[in-house]
Amino acid sequence: MGFFNQKIYHLYQKRDINNYIIQYKIGEGKFSDVYKGYNIKEKDKPVAIKILRPNDFQKIYNEIIILQQIQNIQNALKLIEVVIHKETLVPYKIIPRLNERDIRFYSYILLETIQKIHQLGIIHRDIKFENIIINHEKRKLRIVDWGLSSKYQPERLMNNRVGTVAFRAPEMLIQQNFEGHFSPAIDIWAAGVCISGMCRKTNNVLQ
Repeated sequence: MGFFNQKIYHLYQKRDINNYIIQYKIGEGKFSDVYKGYNIKEKDKPVAIKILRPNDFQKIYNEIIILQQIQNIQNALKLIEVVIHKETLVPYKIIPRLNERDIRFYSYILLETIQKIHQLGIIHRDIKFENIIINHEKRKLRIVDWGLSSKYQPERLMNNRVGTVAFRAPEMLIQQNFEGHFSPAIDIWAAGVCISGMCRKTNNVLQ
């Protein structure tokens, strides 16, 4: 068991996945799947259950730490708890047909949330449609999947191959090397791509 694996294990070994009922899959990624479900003690409060495949415990630990740091940001995903399970377990977002008023409303929430994240010195690095959940009935928006997020350090080189190509900022695409100095502005560009997609009713804006 590696160092970060041990950290996760000792922090969460007493949590029980059986406290949750899994209903159906709402998304999937390369290293994880996301399901809708609920805690058996709070059946009226739906939750997203993200099951991670243990390919990189450093990344898993990093995502947990980031989620803990953004707990007070209104439209960031709230981490309820982490449990260990032998099996491995994110949402394929079905974007509703939004009118102009809806687009303005959700665009404001998206940009405001990103601003608050940046004020904490955190870059998401993978803003895209699949990582934005909208509950249209309750007029709520959540940013999810913090596996690629990191603390912003101006002097630090960052990999320009992270994130989805269609949502990468121009400075990431033209960078010849695999690393560069990228600012939180890369999240703003990606959010702009999402907003453009909502306006044009497509998720293939720059593909």
